[in-house]
Amino acid sequence: MKSISPLAAWLLRITLLLIVAAHILPVFNNFSFSSLNDILSAAFALSVVLLLLGGFMKKSTLTMVSGVLVMLLAGWHAYLVGVFNIINLPFASYLLMGAVGFHFFITGNK
Repeated sequence: MKSISPLAAWLLRITLLLIVAAHILPVFNNFSFSSLNDILSAAFALSVVLLLLGGFMKKSTLTMVSGVLVMLLAGWHAYLVGVFNIINLPFASYLLMGAVGFHFFITGNK
């Protein structure tokens, strides 16, 4: 089973990219540099792209740094959507994205 773990890591990266795109792309329709939430959404999307690119690198540094950023920014978004109601789909999906970021922070490109 260890022989297919790289495939699992790539599936996590690609799925994370698709989920973040579904959540974050609508923000770019009315993007404003004066809005902290919009800036953090752009940073979130960029960190996921860097996580994907980190998979092509020999060293795990980019993957691990991107994993931390994904975890922290997903936590921020989970907090924003779940402040008053934590049992909803956006909150759960941001928690899942944060868990994937934590996974890549811990394992790197292994």
